[in-house]
Amino acid sequence: MEKAWYRVENLQSAIVNLVLTQIRSEMGQLELDQTFTARSVS
Repeated sequence: MEKAWYRVENLQSAIVNLVLTQIRSEMGQLELDQTFTARSVS
């Protein structure tokens, strides 16, 4: 298996974008009621 790597100019921005993408993916899998429940627990 080959490894892939990317060069980024702004590491902090790249990490933020990666985290936001993952959060959106997880939120997209929740039902609407679960979304509101998850927000009220925090």
